[in-house]
Order: sequence, then C-alpha cells, then structure tokens
Amino acid sequence: MNACPKCGSTEAHKASVVHASQTSSVNATTVGGGVGLGGAVGLGVAGTSGTSQSLLAQKAAPPKKPNHIAHGCVLYVVLFFVYAFLNSVLVGQFGSADSAWGSAFALIVLGGGAVVIIYCMRQLTKKQLVGWRQGWMSGSELGSATDVARSTL
Repeated sequence: MNACPKCGSTEAHKASVVHASQTSSVNATTVGGGVGLGGAVGLGVAGTSGTSQSLLAQKAAPPKKPNHIAHGCVLYVVLFFVYAFLNSVLVGQFGSADSAWGSAFALIVLGGGAVVIIYCMRQLTKKQLVGWRQGWMSGSELGSATDVARSTL
C-alpha cells in the first residue's frame, strides 16, 4: 500500500492513478426494427460514444488547460506601451522612427515580447500538470469512495 508523503496515510493513491482507474470509454450501438399495422417494415441504428467517470475521477481530474488569451492580451498591451516609450526615447537618438532601425526595434521588442509571453504561459501550464501528476489523494479527499478506488487499483 502506498503512503501519502504529506500526511502519512496508508489509504493514499496518486491523483493520476485514481483518475485513470475511475474513467472508462463508452462505445454503444443499438439496432432496432419494427413492423407497422399496414405491413411496413422499419429498421433503425443508433450509436453513441464518450467517456464515463465516477465522481471520484472528476475530483482527481487533471487541471483544465487555462485560457491565457486574456492575460496574454493584457501583457501585450503593456509591452506595446513599453515599446512606445522606448521608441520615443531611443529611436530619436539613433535616427527617425521611420528608419530601418526603428522598424527593427519594433520587431525585436514586440515580436520578442510575444515569444516570451507565450513561453511563460506554457511553462505555467506545464508546472500545473506536473504538480497534478505528483499529487496524492488520501483520507477525506477520497471520501466514501475509498473502497471503490482500492478495489480498482
């Protein structure tokens, strides 16, 4: 039996294992037929597919991928104002804003800033996922479903 590194409980399981053991795929097909009063014959086929999860699996689910669009837009607007300030201060010393240096400066600051913003947002998402993979569930987190989780592990 595994022991939780935080609380030492022997009723502990990794969140990723609990999630996987309590999640299953569902694929079902139904075929039906019938005969009407007038002698007409009908046949129908229906199918469905999806995922079935226990409440425990939902509780142990990995973090949802965050939507960083709003944060990225705010950071990019801030970056634009930083660029505008630096452009007014620095480009005036090295030539006009319409010069090739001014265009290169815009590309470096705004393009480079966008790459840095995207990189930082992805690193944050990876850090959350690693934390989930290393996370444990024990005791009250498993709730009354402890016996169900133990029987499937």
